Amino acid sequence: MPPSDMVFFDLTYQGVFEDSMLADGTPVKKIDPGSLTFLLGTHAEDAQIRKENLRIAVFNTTASSGLAQKVTRIMEGLGFHVGSIANDETIQPSACIIKSNKDIQQTNSVQTLRWLYGCAVEDEVQDSQSDVSFIIGTDFEKRFFPY
Repeated sequence: MPPSDMVFFDLTYQGVFEDSMLADGTPVKKIDPGSLTFLLGTHAEDAQIRKENLRIAVFNTTASSGLAQKVTRIMEGLGFHVGSIANDETIQPSACIIKSNKDIQQTNSVQTLRWLYGCAVEDEVQDSQSDVSFIIGTDFEKRFFPY
């Protein structure tokens, strides 16, 4: 992204923080994801990803609940169209996997996901309602939940 495309947001007075309390009673401010998404709007979208408008299905194969929603929020902020979110306990890959047919694998959308998350790409015969299946592996949890 060239510097001319960057937009700076000072969140200090934007109403995106909510008061919260830590377990030890310490008051803290946390970012409300919904308010932040509303504030940022389409500033982070990639026009080519939005134009390709591929339907993405996100599958969480980990034991961490809510991980697919976190990934979806990021994807939608970039312009992806996430059509479904689900858990899949039938597989447990360590790395994330992107499944699509060969033509779709060459799109900017799939290449961006691959670059962003370092996923393996696999061929998939499309029987489903989505163009791309994004499968979250166990190593992926570390990006969202530090241990």
